[in-house]
Formats: sequence, C-alpha cells, structure tokens
Amino acid sequence: MLSQARAKAASNGVSNIEFLAAETPELDLPSDNYDAACCGFGIFFLEDMVEGMRQIATKLKPGGRLVISSFHEPSFSPLAELFAERIESYGVEPPKLMWERIATEEAVFRLFRDAGFTAVMTRKKDVSYLFVSIKG
Repeated sequence: MLSQARAKAASNGVSNIEFLAAETPELDLPSDNYDAACCGFGIFFLEDMVEGMRQIATKLKPGGRLVISSFHEPSFSPLAELFAERIESYGVEPPKLMWERIATEEAVFRLFRDAGFTAVMTRKKDVSYLFVSIKG
C-alpha cells in the first residue's frame, strides 16, 4: 500500500508528503509534527482503539486531521454469518469481527470524541459490488 501511495503521489506531482507504516499504541514518531494521519481499514484491529487514536493525535500538529476507514453494517452479510455457522459446525470458534465495533456512523463519531477529537465528521459511502447470478 505504501509503494502504491508513493507512486500515486509522484504521478500527481505531490512531493510534500511522507508515507509511513507505524505501530500503535507506541508510535516512535515526533510529537506535534504531522498535518494529517490516515488509517485505512485498520483502527478496528486495536484492542483499545481510543488509546491508539489518542497516540496518533499526539503526533499531529494542532488542528491536524485523522482520517480512518472501516466497514459499515451489514458488510459481508450474509457471507459472514454463513462462514461463522459453518466453522462452528466443526467445533471451531469463529473469529471476532473487530470492525463491527465501529460499524455505524454513531460508533465512529463516539470513538473520535472519546479519543479527544472535537471537529468530528463522519461519512458513509457505499462501495459495494453487485454480483449477478448466472443461471446455467
């Protein structure tokens, strides 16, 4: 993802940007240094999302922005339920769907507020794909 981002920035003539991969909650990055941070489909993997976002916030300049993306309910339905039922039938506990903790705009809003962000805006965008059944 980082190499793709760098290539896209270069192809668009953007040179005042730095792409980094970092681990939370202990971000070994300078404080009050970044204009923005982005976490694509990842913040929900943190056990303590609020603390992770607080750590990210300490690295942002005053007025800096954090953008995250997540899945919205009912993403993956009915496939997620069918998968869980199938593996449970084999005596295997299905994995937690961590993204479900922030699967609504309200939950994302609360997460940002709990992490100390004040100018919070959420937006739901449908990027689903329609699969057409082909009957043979």
